[in-house]
Amino acid sequence: MNISPKSAVELLEIIRYLDDELQKKIPDRFVDYLNSIKDPNYIFKINKNINLFENDFMDETVETMMQIMNNR
Repeated sequence: MNISPKSAVELLEIIRYLDDELQKKIPDRFVDYLNSIKDPNYIFKINKNINLFENDFMDETVETMMQIMNNR
């Protein structure tokens, strides 16, 4: 899976937003990979005042999440 550095930042933020049970289902090596490629200059924060999926994610981030969910 080829993920851009900005999408890695968004994915890491989504993972932080998940409850503990869901976070445990994400392999540590995937999180490590995202941390190794993330763009340190790109800031993305989830707006917790709206539904998670109403946030303005990059298309690539949404596509990656869909791939991850479909591979379960």
